[in-house]
Amino acid sequence: MSQTTGSVTFHGSRVRGSQIALGSITINKPASTGAAVVLVAVVLVLVALIIYGAVNLVPDASADSGDEKKAKPDTTVRALSAAETERMLPGLSDLPGKWTVDRPPFVEGSSKCHAGHVDYRGADGNGRSDVKLRFEVFACPNAQTAGEGFVALVKEQQNPAGYRESPYPAKKWGDQSAMASYTYEDSELADPSQVGQHLMARARAGTVVFQMHYGPNRDLPDFEQRAEELVRMMCERARAAQASS
Repeated sequence: MSQTTGSVTFHGSRVRGSQIALGSITINKPASTGAAVVLVAVVLVLVALIIYGAVNLVPDASADSGDEKKAKPDTTVRALSAAETERMLPGLSDLPGKWTVDRPPFVEGSSKCHAGHVDYRGADGNGRSDVKLRFEVFACPNAQTAGEGFVALVKEQQNPAGYRESPYPAKKWGDQSAMASYTYEDSELADPSQVGQHLMARARAGTVVFQMHYGPNRDLPDFEQRAEELVRMMCERARAAQASS
C-alpha cells in the first residue's frame, strides 16, 4: 500500500496483528488504550520529521531558474537607429545569385518605427532575369510594437499587385514568420514579365519586422528554397544588428 503526504510517498505501509509498519519502520502496538494514544502521537511526530527532511532536501529549482534568467538578459532585442536599420538591409554582395539594383537602400527615420526598403532584379539568366526581390523593413522601439506590426502586415496582405494572397507552407524563422503566395495570370497582366507565382514573406526578429516580395516563379526548381534562405538571412541580419553595440 502507498500513502502520500504532501510530496512524500510511503510505500509498503501496513497493519498486521500487533504491528504497524511505515516503510522500513515497524512499531509494535501496545495493549492498553493510554499507551495506544502515546503511540499515535509518536507516529505523527515521526511522519512530520520525515516530511520536513524530505522537503528541505529538495532544492528550490524555480528560484534558481528565475535567477538564471535575470543573469542572462536577451541582448538580441533592442531598438535600432535609422543608420543601423540601413546597414541591416542587404547589399548585392549579401545576396545569393546575381542581382542588379532596381531601387537602392533607403531608410526613413520615425519616432515609432524606422522604415527601410530596397529593390533588386535577377541578373543570372535561366528564367531569373524577370525575378524581383523587395525588402521592406521596420525597426521598432520594442518587441511588442514590432509584434503588432507583424500581425498588421500579415492581416493587410499588401503586395505589389494588390492581389489576394493564399497561405503558403514554409519553414519558420525568427520569432514570428508567415509566407503567402499570389499569382499573376496572362489575361490580367499589364507587365508580361511578371506572369507567374509570387511569394510574400513576413517575419519578426526581436524589434525588427519585415516583409519580402519574391517572384515570379517560372518553374525554377529552387524557388521556394531561395525564398526561405532569404528570409533566414534577413532574420540573422536583424539579430546581429540588435546584438551589436
